[in-house]
Amino acid sequence: RDQISAMFGNGLMTDAEVNREALDAAFAEMAGKAAATDGFPAYLAGPRKTVDGRYYFIPQAFTVEGELNDRSIGEAVKRKAIAQEQWQRWFASIPARKSVILFDTCDSGTLTGDEAETQQLERTAANDRLAQATGRSILTASGGSEEAIEGYRGHGLFTYQVLDAINVADGDASGTVEVTELAAYVYAQVSELSLKIFKRRQVPQMKIVANYPLTRQARILPEHQSP
Repeated sequence: RDQISAMFGNGLMTDAEVNREALDAAFAEMAGKAAATDGFPAYLAGPRKTVDGRYYFIPQAFTVEGELNDRSIGEAVKRKAIAQEQWQRWFASIPARKSVILFDTCDSGTLTGDEAETQQLERTAANDRLAQATGRSILTASGGSEEAIEGYRGHGLFTYQVLDAINVADGDASGTVEVTELAAYVYAQVSELSLKIFKRRQVPQMKIVANYPLTRQARILPEHQSP
């Protein structure tokens, strides 16, 4: 993926702005504005990698020196990417109790066989630790051995379904979309449509720590259509 973007509440950062220093400043600003009673949805899109069971987000200007192989990439990720411990510190600085983080990211490259299974377990463990350490619910676009599909109606498949859920996932007709309603809709739609349309399965990974109304039902995308 060539571009990285991150959205924090009403703040938007795009492309070259998304680096460690800019993210640090954005979180500091949000921490100063947010109250415990506020909601704090955070959305990030871009490449990620799990190394030794730890989550890393790949920022702009990331490079790998020397020959490209698993070892050199892993070492570069550990030195230059943004590790889960930093995300934990940033998210913990936000006092808002109603918080959900959505990652439209995928691991760079794929593995097969037993290695893929190990990577999936590592990714799940990394997501669980991040959720437990920050108290935030986390939704990610795909499993550890899967690429997050792009090119679905002008969006990534995961992002499109998140936006669509805000309009159609209000299962109890309360006028609001709850965290579990959004998560269930996105999981079902991405799992089904990835296989039906793109002929390869993408399965979102989720860790829900609390349920609450996330947003009012609203139409963000054009008129809802069948896939």
